[in-house]
Amino acid sequence: MQLLPHARKLAGGRLARRLFALFVLAALLPVAVSDWVSTRAVSDVAEALHQRSQDRSTRMVSRAVFDRLVTAHDLLLSMPASESLPQTAPGLGTVFRRISLHAADGSTRWTLATPAAAGQPEAQWDRPGERVPAGPAAVRLRADPRPAPQPRLVMQAYREGQLHWRAELEPLHVWGPITVDFPDARWRVRDARGRTLLAHDGAGEMLAGTAAATAWPDSGETDDRLRMARAQLPLAGLLGSGQWTFEKAAVREDVRWMGAPLAHWLGGLATLTVLAAALVAHWRIRQLFEPLEALAEGTRRLAAGDSQARVAVSGADEIGALAGSFNHMAGRIDHQLSALRAMAAIDHDILSGVALERIAEQVVRQLADWLPEADVLLSWCGGDDVLHSCGAAARPEASSAAGAGAAGLLRLSGVRMHQAQRCAFATLEQDSHLAAGTAPQQPWLPLAAADDGSYVSLLPLRAPGRTQALLALRWPQAPVEDRLRPARELRDRLAVALAARAREEELLHRALHDSLTGLANRDGLSRQLENWLQAPADASKNTDGMQASEPLLALLVVDLDHFKDINDSLGHAAGDQVLRICAERLLACAPPPAVVARLGGDEFVLLLPGAGADEALRLGARLLEQLKRPLRVGEHDCVLGASIGTALAPLHGRTPLELLRRADIALYAAKREGRACQSIFAEAMDQAAFQRLQLQGELRRAIEQQEFVLHYQPRVRADNGEVVSVEALVRWQHPQRGLLPPGAFIEQAEAGGLINALGTLVLDAACRQAAAWQQQGLGLHRVSVNVSPQQLQSGKLPEQVRRLLAHHGLPASALELEVTESLLVQDGDSARQQLATLREMGVCIALDDFGTGYSSMAMLRQLPIDVMKIDRAFVSDLDSDDGALAIARAIVSLASTLGLRVVAEGVETEGQAVQLRRLGCQELQGYLYSRPLPAAALQAHVLAAQSRSGSPVALAAD
Repeated sequence: MQLLPHARKLAGGRLARRLFALFVLAALLPVAVSDWVSTRAVSDVAEALHQRSQDRSTRMVSRAVFDRLVTAHDLLLSMPASESLPQTAPGLGTVFRRISLHAADGSTRWTLATPAAAGQPEAQWDRPGERVPAGPAAVRLRADPRPAPQPRLVMQAYREGQLHWRAELEPLHVWGPITVDFPDARWRVRDARGRTLLAHDGAGEMLAGTAAATAWPDSGETDDRLRMARAQLPLAGLLGSGQWTFEKAAVREDVRWMGAPLAHWLGGLATLTVLAAALVAHWRIRQLFEPLEALAEGTRRLAAGDSQARVAVSGADEIGALAGSFNHMAGRIDHQLSALRAMAAIDHDILSGVALERIAEQVVRQLADWLPEADVLLSWCGGDDVLHSCGAAARPEASSAAGAGAAGLLRLSGVRMHQAQRCAFATLEQDSHLAAGTAPQQPWLPLAAADDGSYVSLLPLRAPGRTQALLALRWPQAPVEDRLRPARELRDRLAVALAARAREEELLHRALHDSLTGLANRDGLSRQLENWLQAPADASKNTDGMQASEPLLALLVVDLDHFKDINDSLGHAAGDQVLRICAERLLACAPPPAVVARLGGDEFVLLLPGAGADEALRLGARLLEQLKRPLRVGEHDCVLGASIGTALAPLHGRTPLELLRRADIALYAAKREGRACQSIFAEAMDQAAFQRLQLQGELRRAIEQQEFVLHYQPRVRADNGEVVSVEALVRWQHPQRGLLPPGAFIEQAEAGGLINALGTLVLDAACRQAAAWQQQGLGLHRVSVNVSPQQLQSGKLPEQVRRLLAHHGLPASALELEVTESLLVQDGDSARQQLATLREMGVCIALDDFGTGYSSMAMLRQLPIDVMKIDRAFVSDLDSDDGALAIARAIVSLASTLGLRVVAEGVETEGQAVQLRRLGCQELQGYLYSRPLPAAALQAHVLAAQSRSGSPVALAAD
């Protein structure tokens, strides 16, 4: 191998770099310390000299400024006092920029200003009303407190304590020593109160106020070359201004020799010294580490995946021995990587679902490459006990059954094994080594046919728990263990991969099938439904590109009727048995290639590809016929029946969710028609379902916003027309549709689980109104309220009634609850117990719509009721139908026998009222006497009737 170029040899060796760094460091350390000490000593001396120079210059500047202030002081005191405005004044434009003469009362007599100051307002005195000591003359100096681009100083001269002259100093005159003599330094001047009078930014600008504060270096200044100097200027005696502080900031210059900084000279000398040491170290290290660098480069190539990396290093020393060991290790790694790549390719094919024939070819080819002296054969048993084999021969003359050349593959397939051979194949468990002539003659072992002194190794592949394949190797002589290791590793890896595939297939089957019935579950149905909907997408187009009219499939949703009764009465184990029986019947009725699935509970689905409405109806009729047959569950015979809803694709939808939803809508339509029937989806059903959903949402909002009102219909005594009670009837004051009767929303309130909240609202409103009428003395004995079956199913009705009666202060006898016969039949024990509790409280219980066909005589005798109401269906035909009259007479007679009060509802004609009076009915209710009215209208109507006829209250027909 070629060694690296000279420029990269040292950089590539870590050990060489460490030794080189050690040599350089040994030379660098003393040189660096010497250079640092010398530079530090010179810098300290230069620093002290620079600081003394700065202090001296700062004092000089402060003295110069003082001299200029004294000059202004003398000029101002020597200023002639003229009453008239002079043409000029001494020092104007040089020392002063504005001069004004003041009278004894403080008024200004005249003012002279330079053109630059004429456009500016007069500087202010920062201490107005300051007291000045009496004397022949006194001068005071102050700074203008207002912010300005440049500092403004004002000097005032007093005589005998009175202001005589005021002058604004020219900034250039005062600060000239700073701006002219030291233009490159930063300056700041502060008065005795700490205010900044001047800040010079080192660029020729004089600043005051905020600009001055920001121009001066603050405590966060990071330039370590900036040096500060400070001087004090006392002005309290002469100018009464206290003490000024002059501060100077200047950059320290480096110490230079022959035009260059001294540090550069010292650094260059140190660099040359270290460079000379580095060159000597590099020359010696390169001679020692060239072989090590080549070895390191080979190691890097090997680590990067180049298994062909070798090093060409000769020598009898330790480095040569190390190079030989490296080359040997690289060869073994190359062989192992080749084996791993082959195994990884096989694993990838297994996990990717590649056919076993292709995997067998890879295994045989790899073993033939690893074991060139052996014949290889891999046999496995496919479905229907058909044997498949793939083999490779080490020599063309080795065995005609094993192959036709070292590079060729022999494939045997279609050989069917009988049962004994299949059992012998499946029961092979342990690895074995046999002489070829003594090996068992089986169709899955053609290598054992020859008797030439060779040996056969049998390596079964067992996964999971059974032999799935057999790897056979024929050797020219007895094999050693090391030669068998590659075959066993590949066999074991293949067995594990096959077991993993089997587990995945089992898990997938469980995920897509129902554990109880073995049918497809919801996910399995969705997959097959998607496949059926997508597969005909291209085929559903005719030659002109138009969609064909043939149906894609029919989807039938089957729901068992009254299945809950089986679970409740016989237990869930019996229910599971019923589901399995129904699944078997559905499978028996489903023609291929139909799919039967169980979505959950007692709901099944049949997917019928290529079926239209007629085929779906015929299959549905056959399913209904089979499911209504009796089922034997333990010692019981059960009859259930079913309801079916059907949706067609693409007519009713093109997606699984859409088809299932519309089939469910059709199923609910079939249940509403009385169960045990089937229905095909129609658009009107979808609209009705949407309207029901919308109505339930509006109902929920209406309950929250209390949009319901109560109307009351009076009940009168049959003998004299006296009003004895009223029935509360709920109405919905819809924001858009107006006042709605109960028939428009009660059913949806029950279906949406809102009837309990609505019933509570109605019961509360009725009790509140009844209590109000009692306080007004209206004379009504009770208010009747209808109770939904769901209110009693909750089991909380007695406690709720007790709480509302106590809250409104209404006696229990003033409340009547109306229940239907169907409630007492469906949940008789619980309902009767709750009604008995209510009767014990004093609440009156009425049986509404009696005679509709639910109650038996034995059950009627056990019911805890006080009132029996005759349904309006019997009352409407009393004056025209003798049968209706006979039924009404029987109901009244039955109620009289049981000691119940009889109320007839739906009375609309006087003839009906006459007949009911003759029969002995105690109370009448209907449009003959009054329609349901709002509370206020009913109260007014009752009071009006009372005023016309006197007490007791009597109502005439409206």
